[in-house]
Amino acid sequence: MRFKLHGRGGQLELPAANWKRALELARAYGWKPEGTDPPDIRDQDDDPACDWSGWSGTYTECEYQHVRAEDAANLADALELALLDIPQRSVIERDAPGVFSGVRGVSVPREENPIEWFHRPARRAELVRLMGFCRTGGFEIG
Repeated sequence: MRFKLHGRGGQLELPAANWKRALELARAYGWKPEGTDPPDIRDQDDDPACDWSGWSGTYTECEYQHVRAEDAANLADALELALLDIPQRSVIERDAPGVFSGVRGVSVPREENPIEWFHRPARRAELVRLMGFCRTGGFEIG
């Protein structure tokens, strides 16, 4: 599953694992989610197409819910703080995973925390793109 974020910054598409870990990382660095606004889906008479009175404010569904500009900026601020603590992998670690895991050449799969998850170069770059996207204002999660 992929999350497609739509806003003034264009569109940014993220794998679900990266999006969810980015939210977890931001929370760990002080982001206090305001909650999303429900989608503004209207019928042909321009009336709300659904009753959103029980809307949960989720960030982890693809319902075209809206993240407000201030919330997006706060998310970017927290991710920026986190980025300072995310080490960049050395060439050896990147090209020979598991060499230093205790048994030479054997990598033991385990759940990575968000800091470990985003220290891979491609994921780190994606986190930087997400920060830039959030700085452009509010967006929809679709």
